[in-house]
Amino acid sequence: MCDLVPITLRDLCEATKDFQRLEQRGSFYDMAMELVGAGFEIEGCVLFLATWNFASFRYAVTDFDIDGLKHLVCDELGDEFAALGTRTIQNIDLDEHGSRIERVFNRLASMKEVLFTGATKLMHLKCPTTFVIWDDYIRGGKPKKLYGRLPCVALRKWRFKQYEKTGRGYVSFLRDIQTRFCHLHFPDGPKTLAKAIDEFNYVNITLPIQRMEADHKAKKNNEHRRKKDALRRLSRKRTADELERLASQ
Repeated sequence: MCDLVPITLRDLCEATKDFQRLEQRGSFYDMAMELVGAGFEIEGCVLFLATWNFASFRYAVTDFDIDGLKHLVCDELGDEFAALGTRTIQNIDLDEHGSRIERVFNRLASMKEVLFTGATKLMHLKCPTTFVIWDDYIRGGKPKKLYGRLPCVALRKWRFKQYEKTGRGYVSFLRDIQTRFCHLHFPDGPKTLAKAIDEFNYVNITLPIQRMEADHKAKKNNEHRRKKDALRRLSRKRTADELERLASQ
């Protein structure tokens, strides 16, 4: 990571402006943080999962284990969050706290309502200065060729790296984030540096690759429709045997 071009405070500020302009769900994050701050931790967690982890949440919503999540977040992992929440992404000693972070991540990710993406979201809600959220795009879980088309890669602000869907993989991700952002003097305010980094990653990695995927899907659908239309036109002129032979080709 040391051979990359440094990310500047201006890069972060531009990304957060783009995030506010492009992402309509941003207000749900604020609501979730307010709920957690007011003592309604599980309500905040569920709101965040329902709006920002919907791909997994929708499959578990009918039998969501609210009591299990409450016990895990408030009781079982309460002391862990208390210890980790006093640090920031810039100053946390990952050699000292890495194994603790791995345990927290793995326990949260073991719940079908949460999984590996939701785990980092809940960790951030509990410790907003410490943990940076990831998703499958930021984790490097998509085809490598897509990352090569990203402007941030061309500018050497970022490069492809794949992390495991485990606590160990998440700690490795945090190490790289620390290396990339430890030099910044981010101003104090309602938005933490960890959240600004998440927004930078989201607008520079997640959204562009999602657009590539949508374009690819649209092209495939158009090609499929074109072939169907061609076969429909041919059906008026060909015998059944000829059509079957053409379809097999």
